Amino acid sequence: MVNVMISDVGDVAHFDGRKFKRNDILALKEPDCIALVNWSANKSANALARKIFGINGRKAKLNFLDPADLSGAENRIRPLKRIIDEGLIDVISLNENEARILTRVLQTGRLPQRYRAEDVLRASARLHDALRTTVDIHTPIGSASTHNGQQGWAPALELVRGFVTGAGDVWDAGDIIGHLLPLNVGDRLRFANACAYLYLSSGGVRAPNLKEVECFLLNDQRKL
Repeated sequence: MVNVMISDVGDVAHFDGRKFKRNDILALKEPDCIALVNWSANKSANALARKIFGINGRKAKLNFLDPADLSGAENRIRPLKRIIDEGLIDVISLNENEARILTRVLQTGRLPQRYRAEDVLRASARLHDALRTTVDIHTPIGSASTHNGQQGWAPALELVRGFVTGAGDVWDAGDIIGHLLPLNVGDRLRFANACAYLYLSSGGVRAPNLKEVECFLLNDQRKL
């Protein structure tokens, strides 16, 4: 299966947050999680990240980044790393292609085109060592996470063929819930995998609700 995605991001292509009003900034202090997604499509996303993640009052709350397709945005990765080095981003979520580009730019090894679980775990660990933040990688064969010497791996539930656009977003949503609860790393990855699996197998491109995920996991052999 090959996804073909066409988009026009409009004003978001250069959105650096300067249009935020005072009430917007105050509101950004309140959520338990702020997620910046599709970083790669916004050429001013580093300035936006510094603005939304660096505001006072975000300490001890979750700042989550999913950069999306890094192809063509490689020259902005080093400035992004400086923001991560400042401790402003708690979790970075990647698929296998994004992880492959990031490991190449940061010179932390390589993720083979034909990879196994140990390759994904190694990439997660090396990126964590380079970025000093939680690195979560989701792939068709399973998901890995590394944080402060702790690693986890959860195999994919089943290969689902069909419409896959949006599965990464649903996986992110499950991962965020797992971080906030918080679940231990293995349970969190299994929970996120279940969210993505139910989305892919729904037949109608519909994200599952929390009750559906709970029932699925209770009935599945890979119970939480």
